[in-house]
Amino acid sequence: MNKLLDWLRDWRLQYWPDDGRILKAALFSGRPGIGKTTCAAIACKRLRIEMLDAGVKRVPQQKVSIL
Repeated sequence: MNKLLDWLRDWRLQYWPDDGRILKAALFSGRPGIGKTTCAAIACKRLRIEMLDAGVKRVPQQKVSIL
């Protein structure tokens, strides 16, 4: 968790745009039940940023492709 928080802090300081745009910073992957959403929620809470959850279950009726 600490490595993730350090990485997100560094990313946010170096790459966060000044014009208010929201950029992607981290993508969690893995099998169900290993704590991806919990880890992301804790990191966002500690960094005081909004969490956008775009899990496949949250995007019904759409095709998801991996390129």
